Amino acid sequence: MNTIGIDKYELKMFSNWGEMDSDTAKRVAGILLGSEVDQLRKNAKLKEEKVDFLTAFVVNADWYHIRLKLFFAMLRVRWRFGLQWKLWHLRPEHYAQILRAEAKVVDWVFLKPLTTQLLPRVKVGMEWLYGPRDYMGGVTIGEFEMAQLRYMRWRKSRSRNDLQLFFGVLYRPLRKDIGPENVEWHRDRRAELNEITSDRSSSKLRMLDEEAMLLAVLYWEGCLKRMRQDYKYVFQGEGSKRKHGAGHLIVKLAGTVKKMDVNETAKASLHVVMEKLNSDIEEAEERMRAIRRKRK
Repeated sequence: MNTIGIDKYELKMFSNWGEMDSDTAKRVAGILLGSEVDQLRKNAKLKEEKVDFLTAFVVNADWYHIRLKLFFAMLRVRWRFGLQWKLWHLRPEHYAQILRAEAKVVDWVFLKPLTTQLLPRVKVGMEWLYGPRDYMGGVTIGEFEMAQLRYMRWRKSRSRNDLQLFFGVLYRPLRKDIGPENVEWHRDRRAELNEITSDRSSSKLRMLDEEAMLLAVLYWEGCLKRMRQDYKYVFQGEGSKRKHGAGHLIVKLAGTVKKMDVNETAKASLHVVMEKLNSDIEEAEERMRAIRRKRK
């Protein structure tokens, strides 16, 4: 926890994702991935893969009120009316002093990718839906590819329908064929993914608040960022000439390496295959470097 002193009050602030509860995380996701920030990104023509987003965020005055929203969203206090009134009536320069002195109280959300599952389940109507474990635990190759395609579609359209389709891939009912006494249950307790039923059932998610689905997006983006570091050889050159993203390539390569058919490969563990592919590509590149050295 971080502590901020304002007058006679000491305010507690979340300092990492692990401390944060799901309600706070949903508010933060709603701010970071909401339409207001998206419009600011477009206006500033920011491209995350080419621009230091944090630097642009800190120096650009247009982001000031977004930063204040994060400040309030991440406060861990039970509001007193007097304190709330005092905070909302401080002059802008006071907030600027606070945020400059304690930049870490909000800036860490941009520096630390979210890989912890802060929304393990949601209730939609009378049904509970369950998401993957920390850092895409339980996710298969097929699920990764399907979710990534829907994620990219949502990034382009920003439509509620595409957001529901993405969320519907990751969050599914409990599987009925086995229970907690089975080891497989603890690897992934969700029902097997079916593209057709997943897309059809996504219509039920219209009852779910958007912030919950945006939190799933924030988790997905955080996991992708970490995967690009952990499996750098698999992701190198991503986006240059690949129309379908890394998931399509992974399924294709996994089928070749493991000599499985497409359906069999799609059910393989994401991390198991990624580790194998990353190792194979690294070894292949090392062999090529050795050959080049000999030629010299």
